[in-house]
Amino acid sequence: MEESNDIKNSDIKSFIDKLLFLESKIGYKNTCSFLEPFNFEPMNTISLQSAAKTIADFIGLSNFTFVIGKTKQTKNTAGHIDLDNEKFVFIEIEPKQFLFPNAVLSILSHELTHKYMQVNGLYKKNIDLDEEIFTDITAIYLGLGKLMVNGARIETLDGSQKTVHTIGYISRMKMLFVYRLVCSMRKTHRGDFEKGLNWDGIQKLKYLESSFPEYLNEDFYTNEKKKELRKFYMKKIRDTQTELSMINKYNLYVEKLFLNSTENFLKSAHSDLNQSLIESQLLAQTNQLNPHYDFLNTINCFWKANSNFSEINQESKKYSQCYRNILKTIQSSDLTDNPESELFRVVSCWKCGTLMRLPKDNKYVVAICPKCNYEFVVDTTIEGLIKRGFLSKIFKD
Repeated sequence: MEESNDIKNSDIKSFIDKLLFLESKIGYKNTCSFLEPFNFEPMNTISLQSAAKTIADFIGLSNFTFVIGKTKQTKNTAGHIDLDNEKFVFIEIEPKQFLFPNAVLSILSHELTHKYMQVNGLYKKNIDLDEEIFTDITAIYLGLGKLMVNGARIETLDGSQKTVHTIGYISRMKMLFVYRLVCSMRKTHRGDFEKGLNWDGIQKLKYLESSFPEYLNEDFYTNEKKKELRKFYMKKIRDTQTELSMINKYNLYVEKLFLNSTENFLKSAHSDLNQSLIESQLLAQTNQLNPHYDFLNTINCFWKANSNFSEINQESKKYSQCYRNILKTIQSSDLTDNPESELFRVVSCWKCGTLMRLPKDNKYVVAICPKCNYEFVVDTTIEGLIKRGFLSKIFKD
């Protein structure tokens, strides 16, 4: 299994945030030194206890007595620490891990860091994955980075068969990134931060330096870098503000011209339709005094039915198509949530403005205004508005 660069931009932000937190909380306590890798016999109880004490003393836990035991762990768990005892602290390690001394040092570093976090108020009672990742990063920050990195990935060869043994809640690549970032922060010389790392770790460290040169250097201490960054910051801000200004411009255009135009059309169309409603009701009456007038009025209504409605319908189709284009763009962009049907239940009368609450989820409701008696059709469903997945697209036909 080849080791790949699995570091994403969001990971870098997470690492920086966690290191900022650590520096703000315990930076004044940290000696900025490394615990150098050391030899020990993991199968020897005294040597194992001595290794744990060496790590504990290095991170300021010399007041505790740590008891290390071999205990079968659940799947994907290499070790466990009992944090309930104040003086004696028990650490369990999966027996299979004792085949790899560097892995045992990495496990001890992680578990002892849990205790350090508890003592220093950095510990959450309910441990989740992010907290375990934070523990790995804290261990590196405390100076246990070389132990963590050397034990994070171990490759063994049995003839032509290569076996990869991994430890940690983040990959070795991510550990190395955090380790190198901490070294840049502390202005550690290359000879010092490479000393004690295994050969493969050093090669991967150099690879990361070439992959992330903008982060893994000490330039952020210089005034030139700060000045350059401020200039870069301002450009990003101004570019984004320019884009926001264009969105606002589009919004004003849509609101003032297009939406107002739509509103005026709807009011005018409903005014014409209200007149047509009145005329249609008069058709039921016969003008006994002037049948000629009655005849001509009926013809007039026929003309309006064929002309006025045709004109309104043509205009309606233009507006409907335009709004379909708008909805299509919005639905494909994930800019908004799906509408609630409640949104379409309350309508205002197009003639007098009286508000009415209508039945929801009804495709065809004839609303009758209680004040002026104007009748009009309303669709209270959300059909056609559900998302399935700027202006140049919107105003196409």
